[in-house]
Amino acid sequence: MTVKITEKMKFSPSFDYIDNGVEHGILSPFETKEIIFKKGQQIADGFKPLSCDIKMLKDIPVKLRDGVTIYTDVYMPTTEGKFPTLIAWSPYGKSAGTAPRYINLFNMLGMGEKWNSGLTKFEAPDPAYWVEHGYAVCNPDMRGIAHSEGDTTMLGSQEAEDGYDLIEFLAKQSWSNGKTALTGTSYLAFSQWYIAATQPPHLTAINPTEGLSDGYRDLAYIGGMADENFIGRLAVNHVSANKDANVKTW
Repeated sequence: MTVKITEKMKFSPSFDYIDNGVEHGILSPFETKEIIFKKGQQIADGFKPLSCDIKMLKDIPVKLRDGVTIYTDVYMPTTEGKFPTLIAWSPYGKSAGTAPRYINLFNMLGMGEKWNSGLTKFEAPDPAYWVEHGYAVCNPDMRGIAHSEGDTTMLGSQEAEDGYDLIEFLAKQSWSNGKTALTGTSYLAFSQWYIAATQPPHLTAINPTEGLSDGYRDLAYIGGMADENFIGRLAVNHVSANKDANVKTW
């Protein structure tokens, strides 16, 4: 069965990832390090000044069960202590809060940038708000996204296993209190169903908002009619997806 299905699939390499500090946000250039942002600081022009000091652990490597390494950013208070962690699982770029594509989108919608700090992953919680309230926020790049190793996937059991591994990694960190939650909108919502179904021991809660419950009826075949345009658009919105991919639905 698997062989017959894969015969119909088209596999193609992703386009080059532009790591210039503009295309994917000013914090996107790869470097594993710790950064301290100070209260009142602006991440970029037009964004909301930070309401508290924030520690950022940037490009932290996380090795998954099959040996693939993904990278994540973690934001947390600068004070001593152990913190619960909110996880924003998606393929949209962990450092893309100031990326032109999102600035343009929010301006088109009349929102501007002042509503968030610029640390916010697309459709995810703003780290500045949650750090001020005593939480850590984890923004991972899934496998195959940006600098994370492996081939990217769109929903399903692979993401579920990877999310499980990330949760258990976070729970073991010295700054963690062992409690984690998945949160976010749309893709960040329906990916939570898959991850939560694997029952990670340290997943305390999920908070899915505006996410589909049936990938066939709500995404691929709405009302029984194929919606290949949106499926293709979703694939291209993956950071490192192929711009010219011939995306098909089955």
